[in-house]
Amino acid sequence: MKNQSTIEELQQLVVSLSAENLRLRAQIDKQNENAVTFTQLMRQWLDIWKMKVRPITYSHYSFMCQKHIIPYFLDNDVRACDLTAQDIEHFYKDKINSGMSANTLLHIHAIIRCCLNYAQKHDIVKTNVAYKAEKPKKQAYSADTLSISEINRLIEKSKHTQIYLPVLLAVQLGLRRSETLGLRWCDIDFQRMRVHIQHTATKLWNTETGREEIVYSNSTKTSSSNRTLSLPNTFANYLKAIRVQRTPKSEDYICVMKNGAPVKPDYLDKQFRKIVKGITQKHIRFHDLRHSCATYLHEDMGYDMKDIQEYLGHSTIATTANIYTHFSNKKFDVMANDINSRIAI
Repeated sequence: MKNQSTIEELQQLVVSLSAENLRLRAQIDKQNENAVTFTQLMRQWLDIWKMKVRPITYSHYSFMCQKHIIPYFLDNDVRACDLTAQDIEHFYKDKINSGMSANTLLHIHAIIRCCLNYAQKHDIVKTNVAYKAEKPKKQAYSADTLSISEINRLIEKSKHTQIYLPVLLAVQLGLRRSETLGLRWCDIDFQRMRVHIQHTATKLWNTETGREEIVYSNSTKTSSSNRTLSLPNTFANYLKAIRVQRTPKSEDYICVMKNGAPVKPDYLDKQFRKIVKGITQKHIRFHDLRHSCATYLHEDMGYDMKDIQEYLGHSTIATTANIYTHFSNKKFDVMANDINSRIAI
């Protein structure tokens, strides 16, 4: 009977020690978890986020983290659970003083907030202090655009260059740079006179090599960006003539150099800046040809905002109205004269 009692006591002791062992292990794990520094957390979050977002989005996040966020906080790498709103605000102030724009900093703020949301979800931090940090005010962006006459001069000046075709695609179809350089011959349906926007060429930051690279992908910026456009007759005839000269394969890219290699984004931007300097004093990027297309579709040709939204592949009509159209004083002249005709002085 005594032996039986001793065995039971030993069994209870083993159970008790096992429970205590589990409790201590959980406590150690919790301490180790809380010992994660903010920069370690940032790298951990990036590894997880890579599985959830498009490569171009991950490339942007990774670049901002590796170039700006991690180097700053690495000098005084506090535990993630000890990070304060003031720490983040000091980081913002430092970046503003170094010349970073408020809009770029707002993108970084979104990255930090998202990272800390992940940390809060996994009990690494109690609260997301990014929500408490004061962030810079968004700066309204107003892009310059080219008039129809300036567009025609641009086309004339680029005619004998290797970016002539990209320019035509941007001003005729309002394509993004990635859509322009990603367009293939198989995306053109000459029988139905249609252009399918479904493939892109995007410049990405490779975190492993620390270099930029071009990624060709069967994906567009948004689901709305994947669209089918009508092919203008004159432009179709021009493309057919080029196809006869090149005899390309269906998967070949339309915008290529003289040696047949695809035109790269950096080359396009550099050559475009050279040409546009001789046309206008405005600050015009290649992407602003898309802005220009939206503007003359609405202002000079009278097309409805909803139609322009679908033509350009915007996810919402607010994008079209707020960013991509720039009204001239002609509109206000009509309004002012209309008022004047009804109200006597």
